[in-house]
Amino acid sequence: MITWTKHNLDRVEACYRSSKTPDEGLDKVRLFCPAATYDTIRRALSRHGRPPIRELLGKALTGAELAQQHGFKPFRERAHIEKERLLDHHPIVRPFPPSKKLERLLFLPDVHAPFQDRRAVELACAIIKIFKPDHLIQLGDLADMYSVSTFDKKPGRKVDYDWEVEGTNEVLDQFDAANTGKKYITLGNHEYRVEKEIGRNSPAFANRIGLVKDLRLKERGWHVTPYKSSLKIGKLIVTHDVGQYGAKAAESARNSYMGNVVIGHTHQMQMSYGGNSNGDKLVGASFGWLGDEKMIDYEHQDKVKKTHILGIGIGFMEENGNVHLRGIPFIDYKAEILGELVVG
Repeated sequence: MITWTKHNLDRVEACYRSSKTPDEGLDKVRLFCPAATYDTIRRALSRHGRPPIRELLGKALTGAELAQQHGFKPFRERAHIEKERLLDHHPIVRPFPPSKKLERLLFLPDVHAPFQDRRAVELACAIIKIFKPDHLIQLGDLADMYSVSTFDKKPGRKVDYDWEVEGTNEVLDQFDAANTGKKYITLGNHEYRVEKEIGRNSPAFANRIGLVKDLRLKERGWHVTPYKSSLKIGKLIVTHDVGQYGAKAAESARNSYMGNVVIGHTHQMQMSYGGNSNGDKLVGASFGWLGDEKMIDYEHQDKVKKTHILGIGIGFMEENGNVHLRGIPFIDYKAEILGELVVG
């Protein structure tokens, strides 16, 4: 249950007065009260005798109204008020400044198409449409490329490069249809399987063939970052992996860069916080995967069920490049986004 103090209600009013629509105001309120919903705000305003949301929209207070609302007095009276404030330790409430628009980021982890979890991919696409990211980032291993793996193959499992490319293109079609913002992909070790195969058998044709061409990534408008390279968005580093896999992978990536970093590869939900000797606070994160756990044949199925988490990640980027990250796990093919439950 949310406890609405006078200070928070003043901030709520300021958010809606600086907004054109109820949804815009709600997004601002959730920056300091993530659990808030339209109904809880409406009831709180009514219960405390505040104007309703529709009357607040786009109606900023004048200087005189602000002074009256927050108890500011002429100079002679202010000196007396300040003395009382120091004696009884009650702070004077200052007007809450209108929030600035944050750019939205959405992270799609490993998909391993055509061995994806189809319901999870559909749920991710539904969230893309609702969240409307400014930046959509796929973290690599979009394709599995089982057909060109050097590992031993499971008897009876389909081995067909063209079939894998077709299935991966179908997933890309889904992401492209859902998204309206910029698109990035940081290729992973599974896409790199194709590059290694070409290097072993057809190096002379390396500039003419390859997975990037077969998936038409550049024609689709995706900015492509090669495997073992990194992308930077604001102050955030994005890469598929730095050679680590397991429970400490996100922490290891943060320590490797001594910076804020998001990785794929782990198939786990991880958030690791720390800092450096300059006092900077840093985060390393990974956001699960969108693959089908039944198709994994290199690990014990019970271990896979324990560690592999379906989900995605989101972020909000300030003007100075700082990015606030959050993992969105899929629980029974349901996910919470901006206070709403989305069902896959």
